[in-house]
Amino acid sequence: MVIIRPRFSFTFSRKVSTIINSMTIGRPAEMGPNIFRLTHADAKELPVEKVVDLYFKKYLPISSCLPTPLNRPQEPLIFIPGLFGSTKMYKKEIQRLCNLLNIPVYAVDLRSHGQSKYALPLSFNAYVSDMVAFMKQQGIERANVSGFSLGGKVAMALALKHPELVSKTLVVDISPATQIHLSPMIDSFIKGLTHVVEDAGINSKDKDWFEQADNALEKHVPHKPTRRYLLNTNLLREHPVKKDGKVHLKCALYHFKSSEILGWPEDEFKGKTYLGPVLFLKAKHSDFIQDSHMDQIEQYFPNYEIREVNTYHLIPNERPDFLIQNFANFIGKKESSF
Repeated sequence: MVIIRPRFSFTFSRKVSTIINSMTIGRPAEMGPNIFRLTHADAKELPVEKVVDLYFKKYLPISSCLPTPLNRPQEPLIFIPGLFGSTKMYKKEIQRLCNLLNIPVYAVDLRSHGQSKYALPLSFNAYVSDMVAFMKQQGIERANVSGFSLGGKVAMALALKHPELVSKTLVVDISPATQIHLSPMIDSFIKGLTHVVEDAGINSKDKDWFEQADNALEKHVPHKPTRRYLLNTNLLREHPVKKDGKVHLKCALYHFKSSEILGWPEDEFKGKTYLGPVLFLKAKHSDFIQDSHMDQIEQYFPNYEIREVNTYHLIPNERPDFLIQNFANFIGKKESSF
């Protein structure tokens, strides 16, 4: 484990305050060549593991020079990124939220995402088991748990299976329901990324290699912010071992199944209810939370509220201010302009 402690000094009027920004970084999983996908044939089978160690970043608040301490919730916040996402995508936003709430924030990569270990199964049971083990390892008895998209489903599953571990739940544009109607979209992501590395003929030595990849993906994923979301997290300019001049993917692309990603284990959660506060952030131009899902939301999470924003699915990427403001208000403090 590595601890980074950059130090800065600022002067406010006649008062000088030293601000220490601390961030603890969990050790990334060993990066074997088998997790870098070039072709279907290279997509070697992943190991099957009941629980894996998750890569994480722990953000600590910058010491405030305000004369009055901020309101401080007792529990830290855990944030889980979405499908094909990773902790590296939201560093600035998480640090800002951390400073605002004056609590630790843990950003955690799910298994087979980011820098966590790549392993099967890719199921909600496995995701939840990993999160429980992570909290135990970090000595977190109880936390506010949040997640975007797939990460939001994991947050909900954790709250339903282990309500004693979750103080509040914050869910970004996803519902506790099966969303098989979104299968064509997920399939287009997989086909598009496959096209980028297998068929587009991109030379990684070209200066415009990333723009070439973006253009190649556009046919399958017209929405530019979504393309950038997929490429920034998963596309590598070169293989760590093979120096073949080709771009590569670092993700478990060919192991994700729409039925698992978009499913929801209704039988397992039948009769379960989480009574703690739950916030849903809903994107207006998105099909991830539908009117038909409201009965299930009310059944599982009777103490819920929903706030809508005029954007598409990628709320953390396209409307970070909205997310930070609502997270802060919900957890315990309104944002101010200091």
